[in-house]
Amino acid sequence: MKDIIELATKEKTTLSLDEQRLDLRLRLQLNRRLLVYKFSGEQADNHFPRSTVMRFLTQQTTLHILKKLACTAIGIKTVKSVQYGFSLWQFLRSRLQQRR
Repeated sequence: MKDIIELATKEKTTLSLDEQRLDLRLRLQLNRRLLVYKFSGEQADNHFPRSTVMRFLTQQTTLHILKKLACTAIGIKTVKSVQYGFSLWQFLRSRLQQRR
């Protein structure tokens, strides 16, 4: 695989812009395959999502956990705001009763 990449880079001919793009694209694909082979030892799945973080975040179990955390955070904020509102109401009521 490495020999193929070296041979492709050693060619020194004048190419058109389209040919240069195609050549660059092919070299990049070869480099990607070489990296996949080096790091995984097998052909990797090129389906979406490629990122490990995105694969983790899009799993059903992860989505379920994130939804529960979001609902819990919203619930905590709601409870706290209701508590603050109730405390404010009690404070205002006690002040109004003191004026009478």
